[in-house]
Amino acid sequence: MAKRLQRLAKHVNLRNPEAVKEFIAKQNWSCGYKGNVVNAYEHFCKFYNIPFDKPKYERVDRIHKVPCEEDINKIICHAKLKHALAYSIIRDCGLRPIELEWLRLRDIDLENGLVYPSTAKHGKGRVLKLRPSTLAMLKKYVQKLGLNPNDSLGFKAERVKENWIRLRNSVAEKLQQPSLKTIRLYDLRHYFGSMTYLKTKEYEGYPRTIQEYLRKRYFGVRWEGVLYATGDENINLATPVCVT
Repeated sequence: MAKRLQRLAKHVNLRNPEAVKEFIAKQNWSCGYKGNVVNAYEHFCKFYNIPFDKPKYERVDRIHKVPCEEDINKIICHAKLKHALAYSIIRDCGLRPIELEWLRLRDIDLENGLVYPSTAKHGKGRVLKLRPSTLAMLKKYVQKLGLNPNDSLGFKAERVKENWIRLRNSVAEKLQQPSLKTIRLYDLRHYFGSMTYLKTKEYEGYPRTIQEYLRKRYFGVRWEGVLYATGDENINLATPVCVT
């Protein structure tokens, strides 16, 4: 929220709601992002008791294509240890970047590879499993930094997101695979949710937005680009296959 307000403040007087609304309306942003900026500004106005007639922006209801694991791993394997670990944890556990930032070493069972994260957005508590390769990477990272149980793992949400964009674009250029540039960091979370649903056929424990995402994904909507999205239970989920 602070970042959006700072962005506004560079171009318009935040004490002038009408000027702010006009500025937002003229920007070449998606309706979804405009809505997020308006929500952030609404909090600002409430805090400073500034009258604000909040405009409404209708979000476009669409589903992002979830990348296959092969492409996700192409990006991760080019990262240095710290960020390779961060992205592997997000891929394995579906954590939000802020939930990754909140993780402390005491939240992880290093013997069994279990993660007990603090959940953002009022979500339910959950226990998640790391892959053996990610757990090995984590142990190496912990040993290298000499972390204690109460120590943070040292991830900052904004830096993790910014580094993902730089890394993704760099790998896309290096491998001459432009499609990699379309993979957002949040797509790793969607990948986790989709794979979990395919394995368990359960989605009631997910937040409402993720439930809606999965319903659309698997009830009458074709998932382009990924073979295992057809819902065929005979497909080997351990080895997703990209299709053209």
